[in-house]
Amino acid sequence: MNNHTTSITTNKKHHYRELLAIGIPIIIGQLGTIILGFADTLMIGHHSTPELAAAGLVNNIFGLVFVSYMGFTYGLTPIIGRLYGEERTDCIGQKVRNAFCANMLTGFIFTLALVVLYLNLGRIGQPEELLSLIRPYFLVNLASVLFMGIFFTMKQFLDGLGQTKVAMWAMIGGNVINILGNWVLIYGVAGFPELGLLGAGISTLVSRILMALAMVGMLMTGKNFGEYRRDILHSSLTKDRPRCAGVHHGRCSRHSGGHRKLPGPESLRSHYCRDWGMDGCPRRENAG
Repeated sequence: MNNHTTSITTNKKHHYRELLAIGIPIIIGQLGTIILGFADTLMIGHHSTPELAAAGLVNNIFGLVFVSYMGFTYGLTPIIGRLYGEERTDCIGQKVRNAFCANMLTGFIFTLALVVLYLNLGRIGQPEELLSLIRPYFLVNLASVLFMGIFFTMKQFLDGLGQTKVAMWAMIGGNVINILGNWVLIYGVAGFPELGLLGAGISTLVSRILMALAMVGMLMTGKNFGEYRRDILHSSLTKDRPRCAGVHHGRCSRHSGGHRKLPGPESLRSHYCRDWGMDGCPRRENAG
């Protein structure tokens, strides 16, 4: 009995470690999305009070947009996780392609809504002296919306595979670039012009573009993503492969018809064994 209890405790500890290994990078990545705008507000506050007021308004607007946009893209993660857990990896690329198109369409809708808001900034009761600061900062943030859509799509795809550290490091790198860019462009360091709030916006735009490019670059060059890359580039948007339509229950392996160990972290395998009742998963022995 003692040996059995020790074995259960050890398995639980291992399970928790893997959950933390997946979950902590996601938390850091979420915080990084907030910090991008927060760094602008914090650093511009040392430059001038009117610019701080303008940054506060614009960052609150775009913070709401990006949280909503990120929430929409979350739908991809459980789809990828389910396919990955079932070893139907040849279906993943098509889902990512479809999600990318849906997310870009959503990004265009957000962009159009923000353009309408931009055209009506003079009607929301802001002082005239702030509008000259708000408008250019608003525009450079507006230019980054679709790039954040690309980043969010790649992030949810990799999160579904359990590769949560990739987006975390991309977000950390983006924040470092943003803070350094703010320092250079807000205050006019190292021969650069002193742009104030506009400099903060340009730095944020550049960091978001680089984050999106980093995620796409990882997909296009990573050795482990070859199958996904081909399917994303060449799969159909409107026609599912026969084995990719709907939810399948049964064996974990669908390539050979045999029983194989599920790939990926143990926590992902445990999730699918528990929730989908698939064959080929380790069975819990009855005590006694």
